Order: sequence, then structure tokens, then C-alpha cells
Amino acid sequence: MDSLALTLDFLQDYGLLALLVLMAVDNLNVPFVLSEPVLLYGGYLVERGDHNPAAVVACVLTGTMLGVMISYAIGRYGGRTYLERHGRWLGVTDRRLHAADDWFERYGDRAVFLGRMVPVLRTFISLPAGVAEMPARRFAIFSLLGAAAWTAIMGGIGFALARQVDDFGSLLTKAAPFVGPLKYGLLGTAVLVFIVLVVRYRRRRATTAAS
Repeated sequence: MDSLALTLDFLQDYGLLALLVLMAVDNLNVPFVLSEPVLLYGGYLVERGDHNPAAVVACVLTGTMLGVMISYAIGRYGGRTYLERHGRWLGVTDRRLHAADDWFERYGDRAVFLGRMVPVLRTFISLPAGVAEMPARRFAIFSLLGAAAWTAIMGGIGFALARQVDDFGSLLTKAAPFVGPLKYGLLGTAVLVFIVLVVRYRRRRATTAAS
């Protein structure tokens, strides 16, 4: 049985608890858990009236922040040396780590917020944020804002499609044409924002050096 099938079985068997656990695991950089079907299922549950919307959102965001803060702590208290030695198990490479150093030196807060909505970076970003020693409170706030936006987007798709299908498997099939372009669209937006920030930063440095 593949990882998606296991995820769906777990969701259907344990409902709210599964939402919390899977979102925590996803944000611990575990590669076989994907947030997209989990959040779609949350929207599906709400539309079907199986659970209170507030309970669904609370479980999703609690699980997300649990995983996020553990990953952040690994980066912050394990430090760069720990990630260089063991980071391969968490998807960390030297190239990514060096890039993250520069990213957080310039754009820390915005990097965390945008990163919560970008495929791959969404789960990875907590580790370099910890290594960069971004203040925990600020990191948590921007992570929560980004996670809430991603939850609203994916949960909204699940909610909208739930009334058109008979079961969750059919919903995933219907959602596929939306989720793929959405992920690449968000990635493209993040890249565009990054380019704008770099241009502004370089212009500001050039102005400062000239004065």
C-alpha cells in the first residue's frame, strides 16, 4: 500500500486526531506525508458536517505548529554542525543550508511566511530558521500566518468540491487539476517576490554606498 493510501486510511479511521498527527509529521520533514490531501480532507469534513469547523482548523493548526516548532528547535539547538552531520535525514544539504543563511540574513520574516505556502520549502524552512536563530516568537507568528493561509486555500478547495462527490477518493481526483497549478503558481509567486526583494535590497545598498 502506498503512502497516500495509508494517509487516507488513517484520516478516515481517526478523523480529527489524524488531522493533528499528520500535519505535525508533515512539518517534521517526513517525506511520505503530504499536507495537500490532509487539508483537502479537513475541508471535506467541514462541508459534510462531520465535525465543527473550529475543531478542524484547531487540529490542523495545532499539528502544524507542533511540527514546525520541533523542527525549529532542532535547527536552533542542534545547530549548523548537527545539520551538516545528520541533515540528509531531514532533507538538508550544504547548498540549501548556505542559501538559507543568506535568505534569513536579509528576509527572515517574509521568508517564513511565504515558505509556508511553497512546496518542499514549506516543511524545510523551519530548520534553517532555527539555525539562523530567528526569534522564536516572531518565527511562530509568521509560521502561523503562513500556515493559516495555506490551510484556508487547500481546505477551501476541499470544502467546495465536497458537495460534488460521493466520497473522498473522488474528491482527490477532482482536486488534482486545481492542486498542481496552484502549487506551481504559489512557487512562481514566491520566486517573483524574492526577485523583487533582491532588487530592492541591492538598490538600497547602492544608494547607501553612494551617499
